[in-house]
Amino acid sequence: MVPIYDTDLAEERYAREEWRHFELWEKLEAQFRRRRKLWVVLAILVFLGLSSVPVVWESSPRWVALNSARKLAYEMSRVKRQAGLDRTPYRIIFDADGSLQYGIETVSSCLKGENPKLVRRGRLLGEAKLSDFVLLSKEQGEKAGLMNLVRTFCYDPLAGTEYLKPDHPVAGFAIAPAKDLTITPAGQDLTNHDRVALLLFQGQSAEISFE
Repeated sequence: MVPIYDTDLAEERYAREEWRHFELWEKLEAQFRRRRKLWVVLAILVFLGLSSVPVVWESSPRWVALNSARKLAYEMSRVKRQAGLDRTPYRIIFDADGSLQYGIETVSSCLKGENPKLVRRGRLLGEAKLSDFVLLSKEQGEKAGLMNLVRTFCYDPLAGTEYLKPDHPVAGFAIAPAKDLTITPAGQDLTNHDRVALLLFQGQSAEISFE
């Protein structure tokens, strides 16, 4: 049997300690690498987040306007369905000042709008943002190159949207941020067309589309 000397045991212990230190440094180095990668990823995310703030800030009014237009499209579909069930014309009419508050009424005729009876009232936005957006009038739309805008929608279950004329088969609602309107000697002009949400309807069945 080969004798085991104290020097051999010391060398073996030293080798084991050295290997443990080596493994420890490998683990620490791996942690440092992971942390560096994490910091790089976080820096990229922060940069992208800061870069997107102006885009979001500029586009958010457009998104709010589009969401309001979708709510209006839903109300128009409800009015068409209710008119068919009740066999009487229904209309949506907005306030004259361009507010996004509206009333839903029954009338004897879409063409004449006689004998209106209020069914309910509603609004397209919450109270906090209601004054920040407006429904453009026909005159405001014409100045901005948006033709045949309306502030009312009427549906007759028998005749459909018969008030649409052959020369103007398409009508629409236009929702815009109030701050994009400037007061001029000729009235109010729209300064930014890119943030306007258009809800168009055409034909007797009032087929809806967005722009």
